[in-house]
Amino acid sequence: MKKGLFSLTNLSIKRKEDFDLVYQKGKKFSFSFYSIFFVESEEIKFAFSIPKRIGKAVYRNRRKRILREFFRREFFNLKTGYYIFHLFRKPPDEVSEKKELEEIFFYLRK
Repeated sequence: MKKGLFSLTNLSIKRKEDFDLVYQKGKKFSFSFYSIFFVESEEIKFAFSIPKRIGKAVYRNRRKRILREFFRREFFNLKTGYYIFHLFRKPPDEVSEKKELEEIFFYLRK
């Protein structure tokens, strides 16, 4: 890894127990295209959930890359906890999706 770059590789939620904890005991925030599940914890971890009905693999992977980039930029401004981003509706275009993601992260900074 190059010097000065920030990596999110160790910050993803991987265990089923962690997913269950977030879904069962976490708070849910709904927006136009995304739902966010959050539970407070000592560390920050995240996961993205994008179902197959949203689109083909190329589209879903692009959405995940965009989410990871937003998360990377806002990492130090977020509360500690576990986050799961769930895309439940296909956005009409990238501009409206990026605008909503900016609003989401503005909300999560509080």
